[in-house]
Order: sequence, then structure tokens, then C-alpha cells
Amino acid sequence: MARQINAQGTPQQDTYLQRLYKLIPSEITTAYVAIAAALYDANHSPEEQLNHYDHYLFYAFLVLLLLVPIYLKCVQNITNWAQIAATTISFPIWAATVSAAAVTAHFGVPAPVLSVVLTLWTTILPVLVR
Repeated sequence: MARQINAQGTPQQDTYLQRLYKLIPSEITTAYVAIAAALYDANHSPEEQLNHYDHYLFYAFLVLLLLVPIYLKCVQNITNWAQIAATTISFPIWAATVSAAAVTAHFGVPAPVLSVVLTLWTTILPVLVR
């Protein structure tokens, strides 16, 4: 299946689930999860303030965030700018949920709130981008 969303009125319009799949930055999010796992410090507790691994993870996050639109445009050949923007916005939401302990320690956002935001965003997004 191509990653470009087929808009309304096209002969083969994408279903809700097809749009959802195409709007989740799966390759970039998977890279972030792998980096987070590699940098995870087993002695780091959620109550602890940021440690040096969190700084490296933040730098990796920034690099991957910049790569999202480039990857979509150059590798996946996406031309729909609404899809590129929505997927780029999705990545920080997914990354924050993956790194809930660090986000909670630094920004004070509780992990359950991050999960709710991710769930709502993932549910609503395919309705908004067609």
C-alpha cells in the first residue's frame, strides 16, 4: 500500500484505517523507540530529574523530528502537505508517550495525560486529514 492518502472523490478513497496507518510516523517512531531503549539507564527512576541519557535522547528526538518531513517527501514520495504536517505533529506526541518518565520529570505532565492525548490524537487525526 502506498503511503500517500487518497483524497475524497478519488476512485479508490482510503478508509479510516488506511488513513490512520498512513498518518502514524511508524518508521521514525520505531527509530526513536530503538534509540530510547539503547540509551535507557536502568538506575533512572521516574522521580529523578533528567540524567545525561535524557539529553542524548532529546538530541535524537530533534534529529528525527527534522527527518520526518524529509523522509515522507523524499523516501515515501508523499506530496500531500496536510499529510506531511499531520504526521510530523504526530511524532512528538508518540515520542512523548514513549518517554513518559522523562517528560513527566522535566515538564510535569503525568504519563496518563500523555496516553490520553495520544489516544485522542490518533482517533481524531484520520477524520481531519483526508
